[in-house]
Amino acid sequence: MKLKASLLSVGVAAVCSLPITAAAQEPVWQIGTFDRSSAEFAGGSPERAVHFVIGQSDPAKDWYADAPAFFVARKPDSAAAPRAITFSLQGKPAQAYRLHVALLIEHSSQPALGVAVNGHEGMFYLHPKLDYSMGDTVAAFFPAYSHADVEAEIPGESLRAGENRITLQAVATAAKGVPDAGFAYDAVELDRVANAA
Repeated sequence: MKLKASLLSVGVAAVCSLPITAAAQEPVWQIGTFDRSSAEFAGGSPERAVHFVIGQSDPAKDWYADAPAFFVARKPDSAAAPRAITFSLQGKPAQAYRLHVALLIEHSSQPALGVAVNGHEGMFYLHPKLDYSMGDTVAAFFPAYSHADVEAEIPGESLRAGENRITLQAVATAAKGVPDAGFAYDAVELDRVANAA
């Protein structure tokens, strides 16, 4: 099930009843492949916060598959820190953009997805569907193995000509720490939307 949402200029608000228009979409950038597998990403945990630069960074070395959940009560660590994606737009931004984040749920506890676009923040609660595609074979036999997609419409005024930054973070929804809370990334994509409503 895909979560439809609208990124407002002052923050992020979920609008599940308003689907993103089926307008023509032109990819701006993509990290990974939408194949329900995280095999193309780095394994293990990053030694410092992830900062991925479009056109320079390598997904196999610079984007880590596993994203453990951030808990407010725990000591911060680089693996659970927000992951920054820096990219540049040439000229005036388009009227609207669409952010698509595909996730794999391979742990017993499911966090939310925190998203920030040039400092405008929002939270997306996942609605996973059981997955039988065996994309990540290490976790595919786990009874709760599933996938979730988050789609968000970003108004053009939230972006600017030149450098922009989007951050993504697994955020725990429980007050106390839960062992192995987190998700894995399948792919992330930003599209330019033509004739947006």
